Amino acid sequence: MSRAESEISYINPYTRNFLTRAIKEGAHLIPPPKTPEQEWVQIRNIAGSYFASPGRLSDIGRVYASTRKNSRDNDGNPTPLTGGAIGFRVHAFIERLHINSSPALRKAFPLGRLSLNKRGSKYHRLKMSERKGGVAKQVADQLTQGQYGKTVLRQYDLTTNDKAYMRSRLREMGLNIPLMGNRRPIELERGEKPLRVLSSTDPEIQKALDELSMGQYLALSTENPPVVTTAIKLAQELGYHFPVRLSSPFIDTITAAQIPLSIKESIIKSGEQAGVRQRRFIVWIAHTDRIKQAYEGNPNLSEYKNKEVLEIVCGPELRLPPAPIINQYRERLGFIPASKALRRAGVSRRWTKEGIVEFFGNRSPVTLIRAYDTLYCHQSQFDTLKRFADQKTK
Repeated sequence: MSRAESEISYINPYTRNFLTRAIKEGAHLIPPPKTPEQEWVQIRNIAGSYFASPGRLSDIGRVYASTRKNSRDNDGNPTPLTGGAIGFRVHAFIERLHINSSPALRKAFPLGRLSLNKRGSKYHRLKMSERKGGVAKQVADQLTQGQYGKTVLRQYDLTTNDKAYMRSRLREMGLNIPLMGNRRPIELERGEKPLRVLSSTDPEIQKALDELSMGQYLALSTENPPVVTTAIKLAQELGYHFPVRLSSPFIDTITAAQIPLSIKESIIKSGEQAGVRQRRFIVWIAHTDRIKQAYEGNPNLSEYKNKEVLEIVCGPELRLPPAPIINQYRERLGFIPASKALRRAGVSRRWTKEGIVEFFGNRSPVTLIRAYDTLYCHQSQFDTLKRFADQKTK
């Protein structure tokens, strides 16, 4: 990780990638019109403090004081900025950075996808647990002292869903207890030891990956920073964009480079996809540079590099999840294939992609989204689409 990336490492990789590239272009040096240079410098400093620390908006606000003359306490000292004021400045910074960036960078990173959310530190998560009754913190304290998982949980009236939620909260607090079985936390780390030593050899890493249980994988992949990840997720974070069904060349590239990789299979037990078999191709996060070199050395993967897979073709801005999420969970998230949405709106034709884009036009009041090779509309705009379609077909 470069120095610029390490300084903004508390936000998600997608936004971090945009910030790094925009700052390299010098986009942060151009203030908005009619904004004094000194004020823009303060906005930059506030945004930098937010990106470079685990602190929340209110924590950053305590560092910076309001510059307004009427914002003074009883002793005449400037009052700290509120979390809302800090959030306003951070959003203003990211929007201006996006405007100042090159057209190619703006196209590659739509403004609606730049999330500024970040996971809090262990301290903040424990503090939040205390505010909500402290059950997670109490369990965490007892497990840290070496007590057994089941013994601790018997003290609380927890449902199965409560236990699953508790596991995720404990993982966020740094307690890697993938199963609430009657085992001590230290026992779960025995097979993971090679994964925590950078000098481990490939055979040691391969053995450790093969011996990981699914619970251990989930715990290690959600640490901050993660210890393991999947080959597909890593490829996407490195700037390659492709649907999951086309992931085979990336897996084959890792195998050909003799980089340790393990395949884990599991069956979804509940929900809409109950019974579906999942396959995860797990790699060691410390091998990121080796995997990146292997990807770059395979010319067949270049077509997927920095490929624009998610864009708003026309219509108003809309905050979008990543393209793979839209394709996989489109019905649950309310995304409807554009041809299907138009037929529901009463316009029945043999639609082509070109025909759909031409029908909507540049001044469409409805957002038309392209995720990979599929065009979508969102169901929240269906009434607007119906009125628009009626006007177009009169």
